[in-house]
Amino acid sequence: MSTTFSSDCAATMGSKQEHCLCAQMAEGFMRDATPEALREAADPACPACGGSGVETVETSDRPEMNLASGNARLLLCALRISDADLFGSVTIPEARRAIIRARAGSLEPFTRQALIEYGAPRAEGNLVALRPLRLYEGGKDEAGMESYLDRFERLVSESAARGATNIHWG
Repeated sequence: MSTTFSSDCAATMGSKQEHCLCAQMAEGFMRDATPEALREAADPACPACGGSGVETVETSDRPEMNLASGNARLLLCALRISDADLFGSVTIPEARRAIIRARAGSLEPFTRQALIEYGAPRAEGNLVALRPLRLYEGGKDEAGMESYLDRFERLVSESAARGATNIHWG
């Protein structure tokens, strides 16, 4: 799951052409494929491209930031905006004050060590995996938290410059 931070500023909508996923999943797909090669690789029943291998994707120039939900929770806690709620909003002045508070204090309480949990041994065909990986959750150090604060600050600044009044996430 992920959490996207955005604002209520005006956005210019557009579109761009991209290789369709149905063509990208074909054996031997190359990024610089010709239109003919894309058509050959595409699924004729694909609802996104209709068999052409090229789909139209909507774009927006609205500033936004996307984080894994666990990292978004750490950022929100460091900003002291929310303890656990991954849906919400704050005004631009509240967001700026939260950034100042976070930078004034230590980010160490909002870091985490990588978590690796192994499962019980299990048979895999003729082999036995003695320590199969069951769970991996990446860690986050102070430098990583600083980079999230920098990105959030850029989002707030760019949004405010474009007339936003609120930052929201969810």
